[in-house]
Amino acid sequence: MSTETTQNIIQSESFDPSRLVSTVDHLETVAKASVLLGLVLDAKFIDESTCSMVAEALGDGGQDLIREYLEKRRAIVGQMQKRVAEKTDAGSRELNSMLVAAGLITAPEFQTLRTSTRKTIRARIAGIASARRRADGSVWGFLRLETSPKSFENMEFTFRDGILTVCDDPCIY
Repeated sequence: MSTETTQNIIQSESFDPSRLVSTVDHLETVAKASVLLGLVLDAKFIDESTCSMVAEALGDGGQDLIREYLEKRRAIVGQMQKRVAEKTDAGSRELNSMLVAAGLITAPEFQTLRTSTRKTIRARIAGIASARRRADGSVWGFLRLETSPKSFENMEFTFRDGILTVCDDPCIY
């Protein structure tokens, strides 16, 4: 086992499915908000010429309003980038905790994963795209897998009773 893998196992807290689902849900919310913010604050129209034209059209105090807007815009974008990074890190920690609970490695290496059709696949777990709690207490969602070098796909998964199963067939459970 690599040193990095051992460190990840040592640093991992015990797995809490509710915490994973909550963390991934918050990450989804922040990611969606970040996309919306990017659309609202689309920077491709913010150049010196446009700002001058808008400031002139606003009249007295227009230049100050534009300057304040650009400062606030930078602060909002910076804060959003910080939140996305924090939530992404939290999601990675929770994913690692689930992997450790399933007896899998958390290092960025290809590994053998069980499938719903009782086969196995070799993949690198690159992230978690979504997670929901099921009535039976299991976790269901989508993992971001690298199935071959530089080839990624989201695959359905279930984590139940310490077993992570990747669905290679549409999962019904």
